[in-house]
Amino acid sequence: MGDRLRLFDRVALRGGKGGRLGNNGSVVTLEAIEAEGLVLRNAKGATGFVPYDALRDKDNGRVRLAYGDVVTLDAIQSATSTEHIHAMPSGSAAVNSFKNYVGLSRARETSWLVVSDGAERSEVLGRRALGNVEPVTETDVWANVARNLSRQPAKALATELLKTAHDVNIGQVRGMADAFQPAQQRAAEKGRAPGASPETAAARAAQRQAIAARKPPKRLTGQRHADQEARRERRVMRPVAARPKTAKAPELPRVTTPEVEASFREALSAAGLRPEGAIHMDGKRHFTKVDGSKSKRGFYVAYLDGAVPHGGIVNHKTGVRVDWKPDGASRTNAADMWAERERVAAARREREAEAKRQEQRAAQVAAARWSKAKPVTSHPYLRKKGVEAHGLREDRHG
Repeated sequence: MGDRLRLFDRVALRGGKGGRLGNNGSVVTLEAIEAEGLVLRNAKGATGFVPYDALRDKDNGRVRLAYGDVVTLDAIQSATSTEHIHAMPSGSAAVNSFKNYVGLSRARETSWLVVSDGAERSEVLGRRALGNVEPVTETDVWANVARNLSRQPAKALATELLKTAHDVNIGQVRGMADAFQPAQQRAAEKGRAPGASPETAAARAAQRQAIAARKPPKRLTGQRHADQEARRERRVMRPVAARPKTAKAPELPRVTTPEVEASFREALSAAGLRPEGAIHMDGKRHFTKVDGSKSKRGFYVAYLDGAVPHGGIVNHKTGVRVDWKPDGASRTNAADMWAERERVAAARREREAEAKRQEQRAAQVAAARWSKAKPVTSHPYLRKKGVEAHGLREDRHG
């Protein structure tokens, strides 16, 4: 008798009329064992008989009970205790900041943090370089615990994927432009493709011939002398081949902002999206209605501040996903592109200003509600948890 047991389901007393004994994760104390069930007592002191059938699994018929002296972090989320021991016998590698908060916020007065010294030292050694023989100190152990318990992993969202794809695309476009810019600039300044002009090549050849003529010829006789003279004549008479000019790449057709927006609206219509009002090509996600649905089950993201306008369209109702670019991969002209950048920047500043105004209004409303609320010293929830108010207030809704 006196063993602490953990429940795995909502459990009521005999016949379901004696009230609830506990829920999944509740820890109860064994008071007596009878032929048809157990007499259990919960943390509030309520004692009652629970038949075995109320504890059995519906699929395999096994009695679902476990030792209640130690409970996992997931099962103890709603518990409150006067003194709590947060133990990690396998080390802190599997516990991040979010789960650690659950473990260390259960107690009203005292919390104990217990870790495995051996597991922490093993993890420290595993993170070091091969051949490092420095001893692992207690400071290294607690530093490793702090590193593990401060991790706050972020969930990967679809918006992050779109942003990463956009950044990679823009980086490639700008990288190619930076690489080609010096050569194109030289070609534009000289009116030709990069490389030596035919006039420069001819002048260099004439200079080499003059230098060769000033050198005294070697005294050769017979056939060897005749062959060398023939080679020299061929070099002198050989015409300088003009370097072929590089063909100029065809320019892409120029389009204006209204033409780009009209093309993107056609793509939205083809994908089944029905946006209301103007099209916003500001790099933000905009949800809109779709064909056959009154709710906004589609969205688009469009960019107009780069060299080539592009975007994405998603229809959750039909599953259609479109990577959009204007027909012919057209580019906006420089003046229109800068004007659009200014427009996007102005719209962003207006959104930020509106968000700040909304925050100020919300702060004013919160301050007004706080000033009207009455200080409280007791509340049913506080009494249930056994904690004090510590400056809390209660509004008219309770």
